[in-house]
Amino acid sequence: MKPAWLVVLGCFIGVSVSIAPAYLTVLGLFLKPMSDELGLSRTELSMMPSIMALVAALLSPFVGALIDRWGSGRVAGIAVLLLPVGLFGHSMIEASLFLLVFLSLFMGVAAAIACPLPYVSALPQWFERNLGLAIALSMSGIGFGQIILPKVTAFLIESGGWREAWVMLAGLILLIGVLNIVFLFRDNPEFQARKKADRLGERDMVLPGVSLGQAVRTPMFWLLAASVSLVAQVGVGAMIHIVPMLTDRGIDPIQAANAIALIGAGSLIGRLLTGVALDRLSVSLVGGVVFSTQAIAMLILWSGMDGLAPYIAVFFVGLAVGAETDIMPFFIRRKFGTRQFGKIFGSVYGIFSRGPVLGPLLMGSAFDLFGSYTVILLVFFGFSLLAAIFITVAGTMKLQGPTSLDADVGAGQDLRST
Repeated sequence: MKPAWLVVLGCFIGVSVSIAPAYLTVLGLFLKPMSDELGLSRTELSMMPSIMALVAALLSPFVGALIDRWGSGRVAGIAVLLLPVGLFGHSMIEASLFLLVFLSLFMGVAAAIACPLPYVSALPQWFERNLGLAIALSMSGIGFGQIILPKVTAFLIESGGWREAWVMLAGLILLIGVLNIVFLFRDNPEFQARKKADRLGERDMVLPGVSLGQAVRTPMFWLLAASVSLVAQVGVGAMIHIVPMLTDRGIDPIQAANAIALIGAGSLIGRLLTGVALDRLSVSLVGGVVFSTQAIAMLILWSGMDGLAPYIAVFFVGLAVGAETDIMPFFIRRKFGTRQFGKIFGSVYGIFSRGPVLGPLLMGSAFDLFGSYTVILLVFFGFSLLAAIFITVAGTMKLQGPTSLDADVGAGQDLRST
């Protein structure tokens, strides 16, 4: 197998044991036994991922800067150590809000690093023609982890209790992560040599692209960030509230719970289809179409249609959520280049990460205020439509004012890797 595709395998494995599959997906399995033993409410325990998400969102731009400075491999190596420490820390929890907050803050630091950011940031070093496919295959590891790790975790809890399960899960994640870093995942040495020369000011080795400062002064940057943040806000909000929403309409709880699986299936298919499409079609067309499916989903749920309609809507939500994680790095690579890819990706990712914090809160607050989800679904329809418009417009834009760093972009061409 060619080294580039071994790196894709390393990315796949890395994200399969990252913060979403290894913590957020399995946390629900621990809530009841932890609540029963510690005497803490589920609300108190549930605040942990919210605090974590806020910290991670704030730190993401700094993680991007570290990736540009140290390389994806070193940053991923830090993630491989931090996340298991945080998971192990959960086995030591006592009935103390102070300890919960402290552990949540630590998990926020771990989440900022142990996320797809360092793994996906390595792919533009290795790929040009098949970058979309490489991103899609790598990110599908999240879905794989979300399928496997809950089953493993449930077995561990059943076998030895929740404290022992946290310890065993931490050990498993550490083992997989270390083996992956040692044998599969790595930076492109030629690219890293050019990046070092670029930092030292060797003009003949300058990487194509613009700085973070140049990127944030463009409408493209903010339209992209707003678009993916809106999609995440709507998608995660719907994901958290879809079961109570459907049961409120008289749908059997078991059937409503099956809707969560459709989100996962839609997310996986969305990642793969989007990745393949991005290599062949414009990011405007792909992003505009896929994000529009989320608007259609919100309209279906708002209408109250029954039968297969709500399940189609849920599947469409998954498509959009899966697609955005492909579109972000692909867009940044093509439009802003590789010179400060980590900083730009980290900054967009930080804005994107605020969406999952706000979405569930908006849906819950709207339900408490109005007694139904009708109003917020109409608002989310508008958000989704805006996201589709923003990504469509952003994809048609070009950087203006060519310089020695971005002349090819200013000339009206997307950046290509070397």
